[in-house]
Formats: sequence, structure tokens, C-alpha cells
Amino acid sequence: MRIVEIPSGWSSIVRIVEDAGEREIEELLDLEERNEIALVRAVARQRERAASRMAAKSLAIERGFVDLPSRIRFTKSEARPVVLVDGVEPLLFVSFSHTAGIGAAALHDAPVGIDLEHERVIDPRATKFFLRDDELVLASSCSVENALLHWWCAKEAAFKLAADHPTLLRVPLALESESAEGLVLRGPRGSRVETVRLGVSLVAALAL
Repeated sequence: MRIVEIPSGWSSIVRIVEDAGEREIEELLDLEERNEIALVRAVARQRERAASRMAAKSLAIERGFVDLPSRIRFTKSEARPVVLVDGVEPLLFVSFSHTAGIGAAALHDAPVGIDLEHERVIDPRATKFFLRDDELVLASSCSVENALLHWWCAKEAAFKLAADHPTLLRVPLALESESAEGLVLRGPRGSRVETVRLGVSLVAALAL
């Protein structure tokens, strides 16, 4: 598997994996996990789902949360992913995202949200579904390339973090700063959302 390079400030929380091989999948995911993933219809979706779980498990081992990949698993509670270590829910939070066969995971000791998108152009007419009027004004003034995709990623990450807004449109974001590579925004309840371009074809957002 290949680990995608990310900002150094994200490295203790985020891991992004692509090109996961069969042997690596078998090493990090047990048979039950692989069977669950096999229920996903599209093969590409299976690969990226496996990659996101591998990302979370390898990061958990690196951080010292567990010593073996079999000790950490992921389930759902009210549609949110939940971490289990030795069958017990510890004070750890996880968020997953997938795109174009690539899987991302954020693992933290506080609520977290991650979003990963393959580079694409968002039709300005679609902004009515995720940007309020004041946010659209801010997004339109951003100089970062493909600003609407950065705002989309930020909304998705903040949505996963907050988990109490029914739609992306209801998730409030305020722009704090921008650079050539991404944005820094303020999200719900004072959360911080950062976006960044990764390589030439990915945009990611992390909400904390």
C-alpha cells in the first residue's frame, strides 16, 4: 500500500492509503472484516473501504493505541463510526472518507471529521445545496484554485464532526484565512476546519 503525503500537522491524526495489495489487506483486516467489505457491490468501493480501515488500523498501531490490528475494529452507532478496542469503546473517535479507490481515516481522542475528494469542478448551480448566501460570497472571493471543492470538503468534514446538523447547508462555516494550498475555516461550536490540496488530484479537509 502507498501512504499519501499529508501536511505534517495532520500526521498524528490522519492517514490516507491507496494501492492496497491483497496481502496487505489480509494482514490488517481479519476475515470477518473482509467479508463485510465484500458485501459492497462495486469492486472499487470495496478497495477504498478496505483502504480507509487499513489507514485507521495502521495509524492506531503507530500511535500505540493497539499493538495488533486484530485488537481494533469499527462499528456504527446512529450512523456514526465507532472505535472498539478489544470489544470495548475507548475514548477514541474515528472518521472515514473514500474517493477514487483511495481511503482516508482520522483517529483522535476528540471528535473529528475527515473528507477526501478527487479533484473535480463543482457546478456553481449546485452550491445552493451546501452553501448559504454569505458563504457563497466568501467562497467566490477565495483565490485558492477550485475553491468550491475546498468548501464542499470543509462542509463534509464539519458535518461529520458535528453530527447534529441534518444537511450540509445547515453546517455553518466562516473563512479565517487562505493560502495557495487551502483554507482555514471556523466551524460549529468553534471547531477548526482546514482544507488542503494533496498532489495534483486530491483535496482533503480535516475538522477538529
